Amino acid sequence: MAKIIGHAPKPEKLFSIGQTVSWTESVFDGRCGYNHFTYTGNVIKVCRVNLHVEDQNGNVWEVKKDEIDN
Repeated sequence: MAKIIGHAPKPEKLFSIGQTVSWTESVFDGRCGYNHFTYTGNVIKVCRVNLHVEDQNGNVWEVKKDEIDN
């Protein structure tokens, strides 16, 4: 029987300032399901683990790189 003793590193997504990105958030509505909201914005700061994204209303979001849809 074979088993994995090490994993290959995931390919890293590259982001740049000014790039348009989108992400989805799921919110439990308290009854029987989830509401899914998709947000879009421009990257204003790239950190090691997350991004700072400004939406069209001027709100700044901190989004993990692995949560980005595109």
